[in-house]
Amino acid sequence: MHPHRTTAPLIGLLFLAATATFLTSTLILDPLLKPGNDLTLLLGNQQNVVLAVWLALLDGLAILLIAAWMSPLLKPFHPALAAGFLGFKIAELFAILLYCLSPMLLLTLAGQTSTTPPETLSALQSLLMSMRSWCLQMLYLFNGMAGVMFCVLLLKSRWIPAGLSSMGLLGYLGLPIAVVLHTTGLMDTQQGAGMLFFVPGGLFELILPFWLFFKGFRQVKTPLQNLQGTGG
Repeated sequence: MHPHRTTAPLIGLLFLAATATFLTSTLILDPLLKPGNDLTLLLGNQQNVVLAVWLALLDGLAILLIAAWMSPLLKPFHPALAAGFLGFKIAELFAILLYCLSPMLLLTLAGQTSTTPPETLSALQSLLMSMRSWCLQMLYLFNGMAGVMFCVLLLKSRWIPAGLSSMGLLGYLGLPIAVVLHTTGLMDTQQGAGMLFFVPGGLFELILPFWLFFKGFRQVKTPLQNLQGTGG
């Protein structure tokens, strides 16, 4: 089974939607959730916080749709990798859900400042901020692992140029490495030179959609179709 002509642009649209919603959500939330910020800042920007959370949830929906749509199409090339791709994308969705929970709990905590001891507020704020940071790292890890499997399957299928698939493979391989470096304290990958780990994968997720819009998937037979052709 080869993807229908409409599949490629729709997958490209979902990739762009996932990138746009996650980046916009991050741009809204990061200034509000800087360490040391007063919780009352969240109350003054409650609508922005809720909007950012909804955008992150839309990102989760987009990545799940990509996986659910592409996994069966790529299964003939390597069933285990296709299943792993879907599984890691589901794990990424759960990481996004927990990632979204943190700012909402902080927003709730901000409404309790008048009735909660300062020491308790500070401890809970620190805990929830750490929760968001760890969820972000898990999100990167699961995204990287799913992306590696996805790009290997694209290389096997030859539906897009090998150079583009290879760029994505290298980019996604960088994400688990970045997570290890960040969580062990060897490098801060959230700023400065450490952010270079995210560049190749980010470029792939920007270039791929436009390739799918204008070129689509190549007409290449699956292994099953090749066997059927040989048998006939």
